[in-house]
Amino acid sequence: MRIFLPTVGVPPEISAVREFEWLARVSKSHRHELATDAAGADVILFTECHQLDDPITLNRIRASEEFRRYRDRCFVFDQRPRAYCSLPGLYTSAPWSTLRRSYQIPWSYHKIKDDLAAPDRPVDLLFSFVGTARSHTSREQLLQLDHPRGLVKRVDGHVPWRPDAPGFHDRRVFFAETLRRSSFVLCPRGRATSSIRFYETMVAGRVPVVFSDEWVPPQGIDVTEFAIVWPERNIDGLIDYLELHEQDAAEMGRRARRVFEEKFAPEMMFDRIGDALEQLAATMPWRSFPRYGFPPDRRVVRHAAGLARRKIDRLRQHARDRSSNISAS
Repeated sequence: MRIFLPTVGVPPEISAVREFEWLARVSKSHRHELATDAAGADVILFTECHQLDDPITLNRIRASEEFRRYRDRCFVFDQRPRAYCSLPGLYTSAPWSTLRRSYQIPWSYHKIKDDLAAPDRPVDLLFSFVGTARSHTSREQLLQLDHPRGLVKRVDGHVPWRPDAPGFHDRRVFFAETLRRSSFVLCPRGRATSSIRFYETMVAGRVPVVFSDEWVPPQGIDVTEFAIVWPERNIDGLIDYLELHEQDAAEMGRRARRVFEEKFAPEMMFDRIGDALEQLAATMPWRSFPRYGFPPDRRVVRHAAGLARRKIDRLRQHARDRSSNISAS
């Protein structure tokens, strides 16, 4: 299958399109290939949803020439943290309660670095969590966990896609070393139902413990083979459960690493995306998909309202600053 990757105005140096092109180059089997234009493509895949300045409406996609001319071949790879069914495609964080399986395929993040592997590294921690509590209320309880072989550390302000931020390298090294030392790695949801920490734990060959009631695992994997899924707002009995299953952690971790290599490694990702798109396209979803997509749920509406409030606050502050400067002059 031939896949075209359009851009809708995201600066080239940060566009996800470049990363998908790289995935196509390193593809192991080359079952699918990139098309040079939309006209000759079997599928047109928009990959910049999470990078747009209109992440609720996706109007920049709908207004694009590719979408207007070839709508029935258009799909999204949607990594928005608060995604709803805007267009048919692959979704990393579509909530279970609103997932529309006729149009949405649950998927992983596209960019999962293979830089944490530690298959032979001995572990000395039962569990660990290094991260912020700000991104979701359910995270706060994890900071209260206490165990002689548990490591819980709150780290605020770390943004994975800003490697030039002060202290980024030191925080990343600490996180990686802690992860490698752990039998179980706590992977709570944040703004998104999914978590990149889940996949990083698989890379390291450790056992992810998922706290996300609305999370839908990526298509084609059985998480019960290598992960633990725990109620996101109730940690009662968690430590006892981890101690009980500690003897199984090494084998579960090996399975996690094996699933990463088979499903999520960079050399596997592009062809698996192509397979999923081929499957979705065969159902002809645009025959029944609503013209403007499905309405967002309350969670997305609240997010949009928050964005609007912050924009208004910035405009008001700008007006006050301008008024003060005029008065001072």
